[in-house]
Amino acid sequence: MVKSSDVSLGSKGSKGSKGSEMMSWRVLSFGRRSIGRSTGRVHSNFSLHTRLASVVVEDRQDAFDPKATLVKVWEQVLLLCLLHESFLLPYFLAFQPEAVEKVSMLFVVVIICEVVFAVDLYVRANTGYYSDGNLIRDTKRTIKKYVRSRRFVLDVVAILPTQILVTWYPHQVVKLLSVKLLRWSRFPHLVSNLDEFYAKHFVVLKLLKVLASTVYLAHVLACIRYSFGEDKSHTNTWLPPDSSESSMHSRSLHRQYLTSLFWSVGIMTGLFEGELPKRATEFLFTILVALCGFSMFTTLCATIFVISKCESDNAEAMGARINQLVHVLSFHRVPEKQQAKAIEYLKRYYTDAESTDRETAKLLCPSIANDIQVELLKSTIAHVSLFGGCSDQFIVALTSLLEMIAVPAQTTLFSAGDYGDAMYVVHSGVLTIVVNFVTYGEVWTDANSTASSCLSLEKSLRRDRTLYLFER
Repeated sequence: MVKSSDVSLGSKGSKGSKGSEMMSWRVLSFGRRSIGRSTGRVHSNFSLHTRLASVVVEDRQDAFDPKATLVKVWEQVLLLCLLHESFLLPYFLAFQPEAVEKVSMLFVVVIICEVVFAVDLYVRANTGYYSDGNLIRDTKRTIKKYVRSRRFVLDVVAILPTQILVTWYPHQVVKLLSVKLLRWSRFPHLVSNLDEFYAKHFVVLKLLKVLASTVYLAHVLACIRYSFGEDKSHTNTWLPPDSSESSMHSRSLHRQYLTSLFWSVGIMTGLFEGELPKRATEFLFTILVALCGFSMFTTLCATIFVISKCESDNAEAMGARINQLVHVLSFHRVPEKQQAKAIEYLKRYYTDAESTDRETAKLLCPSIANDIQVELLKSTIAHVSLFGGCSDQFIVALTSLLEMIAVPAQTTLFSAGDYGDAMYVVHSGVLTIVVNFVTYGEVWTDANSTASSCLSLEKSLRRDRTLYLFER
């Protein structure tokens, strides 16, 4: 223990303080050694060793990345299997027991789909997740979270192998397949993954989803209609009569299904009226089918309207700006030749592909827009001979300073003798090099390319295009 009397002013006091410090460090080190021997190296919760160990455990990356392309493709395979089972389940329920006896190959396909879902149990347990914005890819934590979730219970119940009872209880197997409907809770996630994966083809994807929904609704209504119209004698008064066959049993299963599907599609679209209903329930069901067809028609119209609205917003805004520009230029008596150039420039500015990039960049915060620009252009800047051998940090810093500008056609960027205070990176357009009033060469830059600064030449653009400007 260090007493207060050991500390005094002057050189003696300083020597005493140094001695006391040495003594205190010795006592402290001895205490640590004694604790380590007695407790077997028990580290404090605030020690560096404990914190490093926790960081190493949290940084384990042995689980699948949920944003990986392979995981996205796997989810699309699951969506196909889920759609296949969703189509087969109403078919089996409506056309039993013939479905079990004659369409055994469909049960084989169902078993294959069940194997895919069984493999998905492993994939789901070993796929990372986000917690408070942080990606967790530790398999111990992912398995623990999945096993304790409600999703795991639904997956286990849906994966029960009821198909093995088809030999002994064929009628019950078809009814037990209803537990597969528990997987429908995954439809929103799988469809959102499809939208994200094919974001560039959103128009085709929207129309495809409407078409798939219409086909599935017609399929379900056809199955309901078949079981609804058949009586105890296995005769269906709603089916068109067949002169060559006297009973429903002589018809093939596929023909019965196609006949019912033709009826449901005809009622939904209004192209086929079908047989006149005879009971009140038949009338109500026919009205329900017609209303379903009308709802799908309105859904299709709404989808087309949304698509056209997304594509026409920019055109309407561009037309308004051009009309306003023409009015202003005419009021100030600007020559028609100059008006034509201004209008052409404005049209290109708002109709080229770069216009969408500019409008999208305005929606993002500056940091995200800057990061996107760096990722797209840093490889282009790195290939400039002037920056050969520069570090990656310098290239990134230089790329972040670029500014996108639009230059009209026939604009001279610089001429011989100009002060070189800027560098241009041509994003798209045609760069013309003129030497002594003679075109020396042209650089077509519809893709990302660089324009080296050659101050002894005169360079101009032949058409309106976009440049990235870097100034001192």
